[in-house]
Order: sequence, then C-alpha cells, then structure tokens
Amino acid sequence: MKKIFTLLAVFALTLAAKAATATFDVTGDGTEWIVISLENDFNCGAFGFMLDLPEGAKLAFDDDEEDYVYEKNTDRLKGKKWLVDVQTTATGYSINIYGSTFTASSGELIRFKLAAPVTGTATFKNVNFTDVGEDLKGTISVYPDNDDTKTFTIDLKGTAINGISAEQTKSGVIYNMAGQRVSKATKGIFVVDGKKVAVSK
Repeated sequence: MKKIFTLLAVFALTLAAKAATATFDVTGDGTEWIVISLENDFNCGAFGFMLDLPEGAKLAFDDDEEDYVYEKNTDRLKGKKWLVDVQTTATGYSINIYGSTFTASSGELIRFKLAAPVTGTATFKNVNFTDVGEDLKGTISVYPDNDDTKTFTIDLKGTAINGISAEQTKSGVIYNMAGQRVSKATKGIFVVDGKKVAVSK
C-alpha cells in the first residue's frame, strides 16, 4: 500500500511540475542595466541562473556596500527577506535569489547594473525556479517553458562618452609677442583669442 501512495505522490509531483510554467525575459541596451522579468503561474520561492557577459565586461560592484549593484522590484520582491547571491564564474556570474515567496504574477523582478557600457552578447542559461506550492511546504524545480537546457541571449549595444568638446568663448583680448596685453592691434604679430594674427597696417 505504501508503494502505491509513493507512486501516486511522485505522479502528482510530476503533474505539478508540468503544470507550472514560467517565462523568463531579459532586456537591456548595455548602457547601464540588464533587466530581468518573469511571468509565473505559481508561487515562486527562489530562482537562479548563470549569466555570461562579453569578454572584459562585468557587473558594477559597490565597494562601500560590499555588494553588486542591483535594484529589486519591491512590488514583486516585497520585504527585506529576499537575498541576492552573486558569485563569479570563469565566464561571468552565478546568480541566485531566494529567501521569501512571491505569488503568481508577471513583470520585472530585478535589474543589475553594468560596470561600463558593453557591446556584445550576454547569455543566460541554467535558468530555474522553485515552486513552493500552495501550502508553502513542497518545492519543485520549474524551468522556463519546461526546458531545462534553454539559453537566452541579448545583444548589448553600449555607448560611451569618449570626450566632451565645447567652443572656446571669444574674449577679444589682444596680446603682443612679449605677452603684454594691449588695447588694439597695430602693425606686427599679435595673439587674439589664443591665435596668432599678423597685422600689416
């Protein structure tokens, strides 16, 4: 009899795992933030993923806070119980977010700041979520679109300010070749607004 109940429980968990669905969405233009959104039809207790960035790119780190720079959507990730664990890997980061529960919903969850504008492709893989169930007792791993090998890529097209130029204000101040300020240019060579000017009359 125990075997039958065990088989029924496993079958029920399998059905629940197939019934729960999640759609993971990542956006960002590379200039500042990578935005992670999730549509889930179950109570989510944790989620994690691997993030690979283009060579030389990295997430922003706040030395004062001793943590990576991110913004949680407090409408979905309510309270201070949500922990964001970011670990570096050979090609990027392993990110896990856990500690509380948010209900079935959709929209932005969290955004991570880039250390600098990035051009290239970011890859998100090994994405999974934890369905805590209605009674918050059981946990089931849920994969986006029921695909545990799914990889997401986004193109990052960073733009940076390479320099700022401004027209020099023309003051009309005149200097002779000895560096003395004069009221007007007569015959000779003078410096006017930083440029040499030859006056023949």
